[in-house]
Amino acid sequence: MKKRAVRFLTVFMLMLLLLSGCGQRNRHEGEAKTPYHDLEGRNYRDVELILKNRGFTNIRTEKIEDLIFGWLTKDGEVEEVSIDGEVNYAENKWVPADTKVVIRYHTFPEKEESEPGPEAEPEPEPEPAPEPEPEPAPEPEPEPEPEPEPEPEPEPEPEPEPEPAPAPEPGILTKDNCADLAELLSSPALDLDKQAAFSQKYKGKTIEVNLLVYYLEQNTKYNTIYSYVLVPGNDPSNLDGAVLFYIEDASMFDFKWDKATRPEYLTFGSKIRMQAKITVGEDPLYIYLDPVKTWGK
Repeated sequence: MKKRAVRFLTVFMLMLLLLSGCGQRNRHEGEAKTPYHDLEGRNYRDVELILKNRGFTNIRTEKIEDLIFGWLTKDGEVEEVSIDGEVNYAENKWVPADTKVVIRYHTFPEKEESEPGPEAEPEPEPEPAPEPEPEPAPEPEPEPEPEPEPEPEPEPEPEPEPEPAPAPEPGILTKDNCADLAELLSSPALDLDKQAAFSQKYKGKTIEVNLLVYYLEQNTKYNTIYSYVLVPGNDPSNLDGAVLFYIEDASMFDFKWDKATRPEYLTFGSKIRMQAKITVGEDPLYIYLDPVKTWGK
């Protein structure tokens, strides 16, 4: 229940941002809307994305290097957010988009380089030893015959560059051949009824989409297993649409990576292209995916 509540609160904030920003986008060109006072305690990268989605363009981060163990306070946890120098800013108020926003967060101190010690005084140079008397030059030895030059080794052939992701196979749904998927990926606001209808209609079908890792949560028992919230797009600062995909309790092996493009790990903002089967899960907030093949980007 706790795991589901954390995911629900995270996604609920994303829903509010997408829904509130959609209807008033044209009327408030060049403006941004102040957030709620619930950003403290989150990871600063999540807070920065929330502020960008609300329209802010002048966002700064400041480190509070006070962590020792990171048990009670996590690395990257937000202490406070100030807008135009005010911590107690008014919520849901339209302000100029370039208003200065500062995110202060906790982290570990950076290791300082050790200061160089005082320079040692140079030791006095020893007196030069007397030059030895020259010995008679030995008779020159006959020059050896030159050895034949070795044949040059052939240059290694260059390794072929990794091939890009192949064109979708017949029967795989993309935004180019499936109108329902194209409409879903370009939705300006989160529509749970539309997501549920899509999942039921295309359950068991395979789709191919560009995705970003928006949120990941480590399994409480196994440290190599994570659950992933994914959103469509190629740029973390400019999401393509308001739809939430979910991969539950998966290791890196479960993504079935293309060997030539597999990354070392996935983190917030990682970009991938994925073929996956549509499944139905217990949480109506998501469209559940079962990876078939994945390419790193």
